[in-house]
Amino acid sequence: MPDIKSIAITRPQEDAQKLAGELQVKGYFTHIVPMLDIRPIAQSAVELEKVIQQRSPQAILVTSKHAVRVLGQQDAGRSVPVCAVGEVTASEAKAAGFNAVTDAGGSAQALVDYIQKQYNPALGGLLYARGADVSTDISGVLRKAGFTVTEVITYKAEFTESLPESYVDALKANAVDAVMFFSRRSAENYVRLVHDKGMEQYHCSCVAIGETYLAEALAAVPFLRIQQRLL
Repeated sequence: MPDIKSIAITRPQEDAQKLAGELQVKGYFTHIVPMLDIRPIAQSAVELEKVIQQRSPQAILVTSKHAVRVLGQQDAGRSVPVCAVGEVTASEAKAAGFNAVTDAGGSAQALVDYIQKQYNPALGGLLYARGADVSTDISGVLRKAGFTVTEVITYKAEFTESLPESYVDALKANAVDAVMFFSRRSAENYVRLVHDKGMEQYHCSCVAIGETYLAEALAAVPFLRIQQRLL
């Protein structure tokens, strides 16, 4: 992707700051524009530990590193296989000390396919640690396939309610070359806030990291191009 010098990062604040540091080392100027505010749910780590101890799931499913961070707060189940939706979530699980972690391939469908191929519903249930809002009903699909799935909601990802004024000024000055997205909900909120500000005419590129369905959420904003990698 040519001529990218200034990048907006829409991750939640903590993750955005980390990524901004990495990009700045590579010579990029960054704008931190969080689209979601992550709020862990009290007692969810205790609930996860209880499920692991009492139900002995044959695997733990995770589709977000925010869920992994809560999962890592409990002491049980480090030897239970963790099936992660993609590379980033898998890396977080490994860092949290889980011994057997699989990267399913980067999409909810890939995770469902992996579970159905590698696990037998007759050999035990599954534990799904997730956020309050999900784009794919993984549990519902697996239950139809005969699996018993226990869900524990570990966090809420709430929409931020405004674009930073410094970022709005940068858009108006054509000082933003690309916007990075990592989830459908962050993309949807960005589109909403751009419309609220009447900023649709300010063009820049979009880097949609992850699943191709992000393009659907971003179709309402006339980005010059949509790609899945920055470099």
